[in-house]
Amino acid sequence: MSRVMMVSQRNTLIAILAIAILLTILLITWVPTLMTSTFDCNDYCSAAQINQDSSNSGNYNGSIVGLTTSQLKMVSYVNQSDRHYDRVLDFNSLVKKHAYVFYITQPEYFCVATITTHRLRQWTDVDIVFVFVESFVPDPFIVARLDALPNIKYKTFSNIKSSHDSKSMWVESFNKFHVFRLTEYDRLIYLDADTYILRSLDHLFALPDASLAAPRAYWFKVDKQPFLTDTLMVLKPSMEMFYALVEASTITTGWDMDVVNAFFIHRNDFLLLPGIYGLLNFEFGIGQNHYFGADYHNTYREQAYIYHYSSFKPWKTHNGTDAVSGKGALMELTWYNWKRGHDKYCLNATETNNKS
Repeated sequence: MSRVMMVSQRNTLIAILAIAILLTILLITWVPTLMTSTFDCNDYCSAAQINQDSSNSGNYNGSIVGLTTSQLKMVSYVNQSDRHYDRVLDFNSLVKKHAYVFYITQPEYFCVATITTHRLRQWTDVDIVFVFVESFVPDPFIVARLDALPNIKYKTFSNIKSSHDSKSMWVESFNKFHVFRLTEYDRLIYLDADTYILRSLDHLFALPDASLAAPRAYWFKVDKQPFLTDTLMVLKPSMEMFYALVEASTITTGWDMDVVNAFFIHRNDFLLLPGIYGLLNFEFGIGQNHYFGADYHNTYREQAYIYHYSSFKPWKTHNGTDAVSGKGALMELTWYNWKRGHDKYCLNATETNNKS
């Protein structure tokens, strides 16, 4: 081999070695920066973005609590003045005692909550608790259906009624505060009974530590913000909190949501969640304001976790009416979601035979 060729090969090896050293230096300096950098993804952070901060994510691997990476859209807390914090979900907290909870005062709401319970059981095995008031007698057929599921619990408490308006449709809404009494749990996800679940909410158990987290009431005008909706609440049970809320209810002229806002919205240990977690089924109607984008079919398919029956109460109307069928196929679907669940889980054998 000629001397010229040997020199050329040596120079090539030196060049390759230099490049390798340079890449190593770049990796050493860049990777920690990437792994610890904060990120702003507005209302959502993907599971991949959450993994950028391995120190706070609990080494999430995309399979915790039965959620796939494609299903999971994390909450990002970005603006501290808006009660959003630059923190990510802590999956290490999932070893604590958690539960879902409803409060029930009327039979129709018991049925809808039962539908939601059967849906939740697709994704979670934590306790699901029904809080009844003493005046409510649950349908034994529905109870039998529920008892066939694992980890269903029942609690009964006295009825808290408003002293300022006995005829209002919200007269029993202060019974919602009973959920704060369930101190055997570390954290609860409370759901209004007249909601419908589209996908798992278990990731909300991994929210940063807070007395309460609840979604923005996104339909209110800017001059009323920040304002939360208590359709969904992620809360730490506390008897002290329960008594304080009940006391506040005796001096207000408003209702449960007004009391919860006055009590929590300016506290440092409150987290304001994105409005998508408090979605109204108004969002799915033709001619409505579509707060989450003009493609409201995409909102339903890809973004929504839950919706609240605010446009109509499905047991008070039927398909073919303007409220149900006059607002388009997607609004009508929200009614059919209730109807299918009602017929499957809330009709006893006699009623089913009469329908056929």
